[in-house]
Amino acid sequence: MQANRREKIIGTHLLRDKVSLDNPQYQEACAVYFDMQLKLDLPDRKSDVTSLSCVDSEKEVSAEFIVKHDGIIAGTEELLWFIRMQAGISEAFSDCIDGEFVKRGRRCLFLRGEARSILRLERVLVNLLQRMSGVATYSYD
Repeated sequence: MQANRREKIIGTHLLRDKVSLDNPQYQEACAVYFDMQLKLDLPDRKSDVTSLSCVDSEKEVSAEFIVKHDGIIAGTEELLWFIRMQAGISEAFSDCIDGEFVKRGRRCLFLRGEARSILRLERVLVNLLQRMSGVATYSYD
């Protein structure tokens, strides 16, 4: 059984070039995924009533995504790729490298920009980061 698992892991690593933002098909799949997630979170993309009524349209803020549990970080490359295409975000970077073991309390993502824009994206970003990092941590040898 262990040998079979190892073969699967090796086979997955051989797909590394296909599951890369350098691959146009992977970029398209990521774009479709993020678009779908935004539509699920905010169906008309502008219906965040709370942000519209409570947050000044000119307000600039910064946001940090902090790791809640030790594990393997994954998805930061896809998140940064997506964030760079969004209006209202002036700065975005990750303090972590995909595949890196991170400890609880570490900052893994930083954003600066319009408060409404960051709030619009926050749930989609957190969901993807949690999902990919959870899978990476669970499958860690």
